[in-house]
Amino acid sequence: MNPPAAIPNVVVPFRWLLLATVLMAVGAYAIAERDLLIGGVLAGACAVGWVYTEGSAAGAGRGLPRWASTLILLGVLLGAGGRLLQGAPAVSAFAQFLAAVIAVKLWERRQVRDYGQILTLSAFLLIGATLTDVSLWVGVLLVVSAPALAAGAMMYQLLAGAARVGRPEARAPVRAFAGLSALVLVAVVPLAVLIFVAVPRGVWFRDASLGMKRGARVTGFANEIDLSRAGPIRTTGRWVMNVRLRQGRVGRALGGVGEHYHLRGAVLTRYQDSRWSEGDPSASATAVAMETGQFVRISPDEPGGREVLQEITAQGGPRVTVPLFMLLRPVSVEFGPLERTVHVNVDHSTWTADRLGGEGILTYRVVSVPMETPVEEPGVAEARRPVGRAVRSAGEIAWAQLRAAGMEPDPAKRPRDQDALAVRKLEAFLRLNYTYTLAGPACPLGTEPIDFFLEESRAGHCEHFASALAMMCRGIGVEARVVTGYLLSEFDADGEQYVVRDSHAHAWVEACIAPGVWRTFDATPPAEISRLAAKQTSLLGRLSRMLDRVEESWNTSVVGFDRSQQIRLLGGEPGRGGPAEKAAAWLRGDDQEGSPRPRRVLAWVGAGVVAGIVLVVAWQLLRVRSRGRTRSSAGWALPGDFRRDYDRLLRTLARRGVAKPEWMPLSTFSRELAMREPAAGAVLLEVAPLLDAAAFGAAGGPSGEVRQRMRSAERALRRLRR
Repeated sequence: MNPPAAIPNVVVPFRWLLLATVLMAVGAYAIAERDLLIGGVLAGACAVGWVYTEGSAAGAGRGLPRWASTLILLGVLLGAGGRLLQGAPAVSAFAQFLAAVIAVKLWERRQVRDYGQILTLSAFLLIGATLTDVSLWVGVLLVVSAPALAAGAMMYQLLAGAARVGRPEARAPVRAFAGLSALVLVAVVPLAVLIFVAVPRGVWFRDASLGMKRGARVTGFANEIDLSRAGPIRTTGRWVMNVRLRQGRVGRALGGVGEHYHLRGAVLTRYQDSRWSEGDPSASATAVAMETGQFVRISPDEPGGREVLQEITAQGGPRVTVPLFMLLRPVSVEFGPLERTVHVNVDHSTWTADRLGGEGILTYRVVSVPMETPVEEPGVAEARRPVGRAVRSAGEIAWAQLRAAGMEPDPAKRPRDQDALAVRKLEAFLRLNYTYTLAGPACPLGTEPIDFFLEESRAGHCEHFASALAMMCRGIGVEARVVTGYLLSEFDADGEQYVVRDSHAHAWVEACIAPGVWRTFDATPPAEISRLAAKQTSLLGRLSRMLDRVEESWNTSVVGFDRSQQIRLLGGEPGRGGPAEKAAAWLRGDDQEGSPRPRRVLAWVGAGVVAGIVLVVAWQLLRVRSRGRTRSSAGWALPGDFRRDYDRLLRTLARRGVAKPEWMPLSTFSRELAMREPAAGAVLLEVAPLLDAAAFGAAGGPSGEVRQRMRSAERALRRLRR
């Protein structure tokens, strides 16, 4: 005899699924905030609280008293308000509040509705993490947790329904539950993919700042430097761009492990109130509208076979203008395939360029040439003075160091051809006598940060080194400026390209060593640069590069999915027209002027939702109809498989013209049938007591033997002659 088919209880798997969903939501929050410490603390608190409370039935036997949890939540609320007052993003502060509330609720005594609240809070925490950061691992956790949230919601409905009718357990057939889950995925996933393809980035929400964190002090490019900001700086590994270098357009690839290049983004010439900023645009600045295949001239130099070609694939950001990064000295810039016109601002005096609008992934090529110092007559001095405003300590230390090296610090007496050597001496002085750190001491109020760095702390990060060197150069009459950008140090040998991350953001100095000739000087200790480059040679570094390629694909194909990517996905090339571009415009709902019309997209998205609902309802109706008319009431106490066999038995009787009334038990009907048709009645009299006992007895569900005898009875009825 086969054992009865048991219907599993959903309470236990629901609790474990709930804990897994909570931990994934907290993990996504920690990754988005770039703070794994707070994420580990919250995850540990959630896990311990869950184990402590779930040790008793339904999690309702023990936990924190209400007054204790109320006080904790009040403190959490005040902490979130404090973060907002300190300038933290509202989404980040709210996500922190949600994570703390979830941890507290897992320590409380719970009723059934509390499970639903925890599930809902976890969903909102995942949304908050996605709004804060769209990196690869946040996306992975979001994709994994979405089915868990859907299954948890369905299990919670079963649990809540059982609680409403007073049952201690909620049971559901595994096949039915799995089938419904698969149906939901089949209906939702294609619709989600369609919406993703139809509404790329930059169509409706051009200024969304997804993926850019605010408030926390972390490494990353900035077009200004504020030396008064105190506190440690955290490094992040967020991908920014890939850079491939070549000697000429068809020459050999440049770069390698241990080779470094300075990729400039912004030139800062003005220092005021402890802050470096870009100067006023020069009279030679121009604005250019560029199409695919066009290029804009940045400097009047001619390559002449000495050019370095930079092929850059960069991720945009939320700024109105996004820098175009390039090596010194850029000659021209050219964009790859474009779906729309790109507006570029070029400052010919500083050789920098910005593009308007930052959404999506953009590929561009820059041609740069090395700067050559003109040959001058040695020993010629010029009547020069210190350039601009120099900080007191920087000027004094610069003069003292040049005198110690046997050089003339006075620019009016020092020959111009010695400027490069003088700056090199100051660069070496800072490298050898000062310490690099991201957690330097805070500068006291009212103290000049450069003075504090040079005379007291003697430790700082690249912004301090660059600021001090620029001011020391100005103190000895050499024009200098601070440049911010990235240091190309992480070389991917397989792809023959440099991988650039937020942690590679850097600041250095460009000094004018001859009329019109600028040269790069970097006072940051080279040991720190070597340490960053050494990470890629280890086994962990190679594994990291493999993950980098996955993250690059994620950033390019998902995060940076814009109009150009949409057209390429449909088999076209941006900017060249054709059926693919027309199809993409139709999907977006563009009007004749190319602007998206949300009504059209929302209309067919809504139609897709309605169509999915209609299909689900139609499928359910077909299932009900396929089980026969007697399914609605007959055999209601039997499980699904046995009920279908019972329905076939009743349909066989109906075809013989002796249909059983729905209100009459099978045993009573079999006795009445035996008086009219003895043979058929005898068959029913044999199985009726077994079915009644299986449906209403205390021995559990019907066994396999009962089901087999019922099928034998149905076949015997079909063989009987009327």
